[in-house]
Amino acid sequence: MERIRYQGEAGRPAILTALIEMGLMMAAGFACGTLLGWPLLTGLFLGGMIAISSTTIIAKTFDELHLKDKGFAGLVFGVLVIQDIAAVFLMVVLSTLAVGTSIDGAAVSVKLGRMALYLIVWFVLTVIFVPVALQRIASFLTDEILLIASLALCLCMVALASAIGFSAALGAFLAGSILAGTIQAERIAKLVKPIKDLFGTVFFVSVGMLISPQAIADNAAIIAIVSLLVLAGMPLCVSLGALVSKQSLRTTVKCSMSMAQVGEFSFIIAALGSSLGVTEDFLHPVIVAVSVSPRSQRLSTSKVPMPHIGPSSAFFPRPSSIQSTEEPRLRRKNPAPPPNSGWDISSAGRSKWA
Repeated sequence: MERIRYQGEAGRPAILTALIEMGLMMAAGFACGTLLGWPLLTGLFLGGMIAISSTTIIAKTFDELHLKDKGFAGLVFGVLVIQDIAAVFLMVVLSTLAVGTSIDGAAVSVKLGRMALYLIVWFVLTVIFVPVALQRIASFLTDEILLIASLALCLCMVALASAIGFSAALGAFLAGSILAGTIQAERIAKLVKPIKDLFGTVFFVSVGMLISPQAIADNAAIIAIVSLLVLAGMPLCVSLGALVSKQSLRTTVKCSMSMAQVGEFSFIIAALGSSLGVTEDFLHPVIVAVSVSPRSQRLSTSKVPMPHIGPSSAFFPRPSSIQSTEEPRLRRKNPAPPPNSGWDISSAGRSKWA
């Protein structure tokens, strides 16, 4: 919920960067699957998996390195928010395409209608019901009541999403967006942080238990190819998006190198493809192995001083560099008087004997 608010700060650059990055990475993943001889839907699912960075890993790394207040962090979190929103709807589109291969268009239309109805319910809760209710009973809300109410809303949205045939991740994400728009958002974020950390640990442990070392060994070549695609393609695509959105080269480099990984939504998309029977069985362990490949954000966000890079500094020297070369020359022309020499400098700038 805390990251939802970065969308307003990042604004148009984050949206443009995220759309360019996701479009290019999905195309790269689809092309990679096609070159490897995979089926059409398997390539589409691979593109969706590698197009989304890990919000949890980036947020934790920035928190440990005290980088959340840096200028480029706003753009990074804004892109992550757009990615998370797009990932939720990407799962709906991919599942619709997968199911559409075996049923007629009328059933697909019914599924899309259910999605529209669910979004209407979400909009009413976000704009009208929940913010007004929390504002009116704000004086009666203890921490315990607020925590239980927040978890109840999350579980209700998950149950509703599951009942109409959508992913539980969709319900949980939209429940968080509802609470992020209320006056109690900061307080709720602090209350649910221990629960978030607990379930985050359980989530990654459970994902790791779904694969075996033998599966990784059998698919080592594919893991290496996809890892190289993520580590090289993600920074390149993010850089292109950031430059198109008129970000400085310094911000572009830091933002792009911070996002060279895949994360939790990639696991969910892989599990979705396996459950629908439209992806190969080896794809899930492959994407999990890619997610634990060497991280680059530690290197990119370390506190190493970087020179200022701007549009003119590549061609013209900075004033500070000119000043640094001129100062010794000025000192040689006007040497400072030795201590206790009897000299006095008047306000008019002339030297005379004291």
